[in-house]
Amino acid sequence: MLEGENFIFTGLQPWDISIGSNAKDIALEVSKHNRVLYVNTPLDKKLYQ
Repeated sequence: MLEGENFIFTGLQPWDISIGSNAKDIALEVSKHNRVLYVNTPLDKKLYQ
């Protein structure tokens, strides 16, 4: 088991949505013993203008 490492995960699903996803579930498990940065895909600014 890896411990004390740094990980970066990218995912299509935003972190704050209550529905789980593979990327979020794996990031949560890895974060139990490591530092994890979860990065969502950027928002399309055209949708909000």
